[in-house]
Amino acid sequence: SGLIKLRDAKPDVVFAVGVGSDLGPMIRSARKLGIDAELVGFSSLFTTETIRTAGKLLDNVTGFFYTPVRVASDSEDKEVADLTKRYKEKYGEWPDGIALQGYEGVLVIAEAIKKLDGDEPTPENLVKALESIKNFDVKTRKPITFGPNDREGATEGVLMKLLPGREETTSLWGNFEIVAAE
Repeated sequence: SGLIKLRDAKPDVVFAVGVGSDLGPMIRSARKLGIDAELVGFSSLFTTETIRTAGKLLDNVTGFFYTPVRVASDSEDKEVADLTKRYKEKYGEWPDGIALQGYEGVLVIAEAIKKLDGDEPTPENLVKALESIKNFDVKTRKPITFGPNDREGATEGVLMKLLPGREETTSLWGNFEIVAAE
């Protein structure tokens, strides 16, 4: 299998990519096979599902997030604090980066639909409306801007390390150490 080849290669670092339901068990299998390389990855590495399924095997793992880090139930922004609390009440866990990116995406699409101003929601009109979004405040990160040559939206990111001995905090993010931020 791929994990056996990886183990035999004896890497120092493994770039772990996947989704929570697959990534957690893959990490568990890799560790059982004796792959003790440092793990690094993107937002999916620290979804609530990956943290739940990989458990302590994620201690001190580093990941890069195109994700907001100022989302907590004790946020100074009342809207953000309320969003976080409502999510926790409904789903029983703090929102992770993937959940927040979905939330932000819905807000951006809703803003684009408003900008259609009665025009048909054709792909061309939706692209034009998205490209007209400038400094749109989604509250959970820096304002989002699109344009004809700028289609990334939010590019704010942070390099974080998951701390050992995780505990219940005011957000999922309370269990991370920020290593570097843009």
